[in-house]
Amino acid sequence: MQFAEVLSKSGILSDDYQGKPSNVLVAIQWGYEVGLAPMQALQNIAVINGKATVWGDSALALVKSHPAFRGHQEWLEGEEAICEIKR
Repeated sequence: MQFAEVLSKSGILSDDYQGKPSNVLVAIQWGYEVGLAPMQALQNIAVINGKATVWGDSALALVKSHPAFRGHQEWLEGEEAICEIKR
């Protein structure tokens, strides 16, 4: 918990974690469970409406790191963005 307290006071984390060591600890644990290192978790897990969410390219990176991953394609159809992942 001391580590989480230090990080929550560091100023380099998002507002979701500033002064909130319990949020830091939960993000690190959640990141560990999905395969992210502690600092990766704190940079790539956002709190949206009170729920921790992997955002950005982190989700795709996790998928790509799985041994069953065979490839993916991304494209636009009108106003829709589509991502197809193969395993």
